[in-house]
Amino acid sequence: MPLRIKLSSSARATDLLAFLQGLGADVHRDTATAITVRRRHAVVPGEPPTQDRTEIEFVVRAWASDHPDAQYEVEEAA
Repeated sequence: MPLRIKLSSSARATDLLAFLQGLGADVHRDTATAITVRRRHAVVPGEPPTQDRTEIEFVVRAWASDHPDAQYEVEEAA
């Protein structure tokens, strides 16, 4: 399931978009302050259903450590 990341500003959305693109993520901009990330690889047998969210939250948390003014929220995209 795709995940949407809402950010506190359009500048931070631009920064995170570039960061995720640099990692090779399937990501696109939804609005000025929101981006959507989609899974590129197949589900690994036995993987928990929340694996995608766990991974993207880890990556975004790492990015946010270099952007202390960034506020974000990860949610399931419809």
